[in-house]
Amino acid sequence: KIANDIKNYMDTSGKTPDFAYKTSLGTYLRYENLVYMYSMILDYYNTSGNKAAFAAMKPWSIISQPVLATFTIDQIKQAATTVRKYIETNRKLPNNVQIGTTKITMPQFLELLTTATIQINNGNNKPIPLRTYCAPSTPSESIIGGLIYKTEYLKIANDIKNYMDTSGKTPDFAYKTSLGTYLRYENLVYMYSMILDYYNTSGNKAAFAAMKPWSIISQPVLATFTIDQIKQAATTVRKYIETNRKLPNNVQIGTTKITMPQFLELLTTATIQINNGNNKPIPLRTYCAPSTPSESIIGGLIYK
Repeated sequence: KIANDIKNYMDTSGKTPDFAYKTSLGTYLRYENLVYMYSMILDYYNTSGNKAAFAAMKPWSIISQPVLATFTIDQIKQAATTVRKYIETNRKLPNNVQIGTTKITMPQFLELLTTATIQINNGNNKPIPLRTYCAPSTPSESIIGGLIYKTEYLKIANDIKNYMDTSGKTPDFAYKTSLGTYLRYENLVYMYSMILDYYNTSGNKAAFAAMKPWSIISQPVLATFTIDQIKQAATTVRKYIETNRKLPNNVQIGTTKITMPQFLELLTTATIQINNGNNKPIPLRTYCAPSTPSESIIGGLIYK
């Protein structure tokens, strides 16, 4: 339709239009982008022999930005492993990550992460250009812990990429996710670092990303314990309960005294990891005690 409108205008007036008017992506699609769009469409026909079903567009202000560098998918995956490890060790985002000789800021890295995630799932191995993006201004979050599955994390990646390609800015959050209304910027960097780290280390696409609120992730880790240490402590606690008919105030693991609220989190995490074949050490954090425990059960078996 746009091609017909342009041709009719030029055949009638002998002039080139300043823009295409009222497109599905916005009111004005400027002249330079029209040349680029139809060059992409005919290049696709030239190289594939097929008619293009669509043209993937960005504002000309983004296209005309200088490309600072280009990186392969493999380079971005390796950097994702580095960033994931940094976050899990330091409980915060790094200021930057080094790829080759280039220092990448986290706003820039989020765009590389989401683009790489999309391309991997489309079987596209083209190098990805690096551009400049503003940092988010007011990240906020309201999510519960849980899983974000592949269909959703790909949708969020496309939303982020479209926003950054349109605005030149980094989003403060992803909006209306399955885990809550706002999934904040820092957690977006962490999520896609986990997804690409998994691809980097396993060679497989992640079926899901296991998420927690950033307020939990960024809590200081007080210690870490192995599965074996937690199992041994579980034996101690079971014996105490069966002897004294009450919970202990704490249990000692190594040189650390663990409260029962903390121990419940270690117990449940260890149970899940054992059943998933995951032997990673488990971090200790602070948790409040419950306020009003209550119960109405009969005796019986709870199966696996």
